[in-house]
Amino acid sequence: MLIVQVDFQTAPKDHALAIATLRAEQPVVRALPGNLGYTILTHPGTEGKTTLIHHWDSAEALAAYRASDGLKAVGAVLFPLMVGQPETRVYEARAMPDAA
Repeated sequence: MLIVQVDFQTAPKDHALAIATLRAEQPVVRALPGNLGYTILTHPGTEGKTTLIHHWDSAEALAAYRASDGLKAVGAVLFPLMVGQPETRVYEARAMPDAA
């Protein structure tokens, strides 16, 4: 499983629009093949800071999402609202062998 974490900052005045945009996209992404989860996190005490975490069952599913028109449309709204560049991390979750 791949876990993608995207952290970004908006101006406080733009934060509600950013969250509304992500919430509107959430059911669309959840319906995509290979998506296992989509979570929007805000940071108390740091207005405008948002973390988006999504889970994918394969690199191919993530690649399809990254090439999708839906992501391009969301980016067209979010990128102009961002203060600085978003920071994206991709993690691979693997089952660990039992300790002997």
